[in-house]
Amino acid sequence: MTIEESIKAAMGRMIERKLNIENVEVSSWSEEIEKGWRDGCDTCGYGADEDTYSVEIWYHHSGAKQSSYYRYSDSFGNLIRELDSND
Repeated sequence: MTIEESIKAAMGRMIERKLNIENVEVSSWSEEIEKGWRDGCDTCGYGADEDTYSVEIWYHHSGAKQSSYYRYSDSFGNLIRELDSND
C-alpha cells in the first residue's frame, strides 16, 4: 500500500466516524493554508489572527449516487491525530 492509499484509507475512516456512514472511499483531497491577516502586537503578538488550515476531501460511499466532500478545518497536527485514531 502506498502512502497516498494509506492517507485516503485513514481519511475514509475519519469521515465514517464523523458522519456515521459506512464504506467511504476517498477519491482525492486538496489542502489550503490561509495566513492570518493581522500580526497583532509587535512585542507579544496579542491580537494576531491565527493561520487557518483546511482540507477538502472528495469521497463517495455505498448508498450515495454521487460524490460528496467533507471539509476539515483545524490544525495540521490535529488532522494527523484524527487520521491516526482507531476509535
